[in-house]
Amino acid sequence: MNSASHTISKNNSPETESVYNKNSSLLHILNGEEEFILNQNGFIIGSNLEAVNVTGYEEYEIVSKHISIFYLPDECEKARADLEKACRLGSTVVTGLRVKKRGVNFWAKMKIKFIDSSEPDAPSFKVILQDATHRALSKERIRTLKDEYLAIFNNPFVGTSKFKMDGYNIQMCNQKTLEIFGKQNSYDLRLDLIFASLEQFELFTTSLVKEKKIEGFKFQVQDGKSQENWAVISARYFESQGFAEGVLFDITDQHGQMMELQRVNSELDSFIYHASHDLRSPLTSIMGLVNLGLKETSVNTVHNYLGMVKGRIDHLDVLLKDLMSVSYNNGTDKEYSFFNFEAEVNSIMNLLKNPDQSVDVTVEVSQKSDFKTDPVRMRTILRNLLSNAFKYFNPEASVPYIHLTIRVSNSHCAILLKDNGIGIHQSFKNKVYEMFFRATDRSAGSGLGLYIVKSMVEKLKGRISFESTLNVGTTFLLTIPNQVSQSVLLKINDNTNYFMLTSKQIELVENSWDYILLNSAETGSIFYNKLFSLDPGLRQLFKGDINTQSQKLVSMITFAVHKLSSFDEIIGDVKALGAHHKKNLVQPEHYEKVAIALLWTLEKALGKEWNDEVKDAWTAVYIALSKLMIEATE
Repeated sequence: MNSASHTISKNNSPETESVYNKNSSLLHILNGEEEFILNQNGFIIGSNLEAVNVTGYEEYEIVSKHISIFYLPDECEKARADLEKACRLGSTVVTGLRVKKRGVNFWAKMKIKFIDSSEPDAPSFKVILQDATHRALSKERIRTLKDEYLAIFNNPFVGTSKFKMDGYNIQMCNQKTLEIFGKQNSYDLRLDLIFASLEQFELFTTSLVKEKKIEGFKFQVQDGKSQENWAVISARYFESQGFAEGVLFDITDQHGQMMELQRVNSELDSFIYHASHDLRSPLTSIMGLVNLGLKETSVNTVHNYLGMVKGRIDHLDVLLKDLMSVSYNNGTDKEYSFFNFEAEVNSIMNLLKNPDQSVDVTVEVSQKSDFKTDPVRMRTILRNLLSNAFKYFNPEASVPYIHLTIRVSNSHCAILLKDNGIGIHQSFKNKVYEMFFRATDRSAGSGLGLYIVKSMVEKLKGRISFESTLNVGTTFLLTIPNQVSQSVLLKINDNTNYFMLTSKQIELVENSWDYILLNSAETGSIFYNKLFSLDPGLRQLFKGDINTQSQKLVSMITFAVHKLSSFDEIIGDVKALGAHHKKNLVQPEHYEKVAIALLWTLEKALGKEWNDEVKDAWTAVYIALSKLMIEATE
């Protein structure tokens, strides 16, 4: 650049160069920029202060002063270094805090140009000084607003999204929105495909276009899951720009609670009616039998009446026990403890087996892992199902049988109960779980057995289904979650990416990691000890010395952390690392265990410096990095 300028000045006439300099100076005046001419030692020999005044000086006050007069007191050497840089490169631009006449600091932009001349007294530098305070403040304000917007947009509690009204493509959304919609990422995501009902969607868009905003619109989410999910959206339509912004709330729990309340109210009405009837009926019978007994003189007849009274009392006892089970399930919180299926089933079988019944009973329990559940509810479920199987066996079958199979895993238990009893007619299939429903005249129970089973299974977050054919048999299948805690801190398929990280998050990660580097020399080894305690099988993936591997880990994290502000520069390196991991047999599921070990290690190393904000920042960074590594292997 300097040589080009030199060539031009040599080819131009002095008159042409003079006109150019005057025009340039005029532009500086119009732009409100101070212009200074310096000699070769950096002392001011001329200025345009008669026309422009940024620093507050008059021209006579700064002529013969060194240019460092505008620098902070401790930056005199920097002023000389800036001049040397301009001399070496031909020109340079520097920004930073400068000082006005009365010691007022301001943010300045200085353009320093070296003037190559063979004449000893000719000017050597031209300095253009501009007050960039407002621009710097505006830039900082914009950055702050952007960070604040991203912090609001990326909040973990409320879904936020921006979508086009032409085609309804979602242009951007936060992670909470994806969770509500049941999606992994926002690629090709359209709002109209999220609504389970087209009629609901058309009502939403029509109202939004007409009113330009809509609040609290409730709709069912189409997410491909068997469970119904519901959300509420409030949105504003920016018609001139053709898009809308909306906030989403997941109201699945609230909707479920409302539906549960309606169900409970309906059941309460049914309960009051049937319970009063079923309680009064045996009491009325007992009163009648007692009256008859009082009039009898025959002991045998009185004994017969007493037997009938006992039967009615037994029926009443069963009803009261079932009502107590209903009350327990509705009003008692779940209390989890370890459950041994084999011991519990054996205990129930001993109570239910009738020596006079010829029923082939087989029980197969496979429980190779601990299982936690509410023991009272689980015991009631098994007892009621088995009681029905014995109660409604088919005496006309060649070999009446009851087969119970239970499989237990780390995540759930599966219970399969199959019999060849009298079965249930197809027309009653949708009613068997109702309160006080009896599917056969043989029923001597309360009509609450299967209602209790289903309500308790649902209380335990399980599922129940059955198939039955009249006079052929019935099969029940139940699946109930295992409440043994599974430590999963995050999902690797989270949609977080580095573009959505705020400068605050990056700062938290950088500062906390620098703190660890200064205060903890054993971070790498602590991490690997924790990782191998979580999964000892991972040790075989690391062939070399673990101390050397620990040093490599710390170096790798340091490199990545200090590149977060320019993340695109390391995308290739991160993907290459992911490919290297795959060659070493690292699987996608291993990344989750690494996350658990890393966050645990950071918490231990940071101590009081560890908090939710730091944890969220590290989690977001880890998800971004691990996603790139996993994608590189797909």
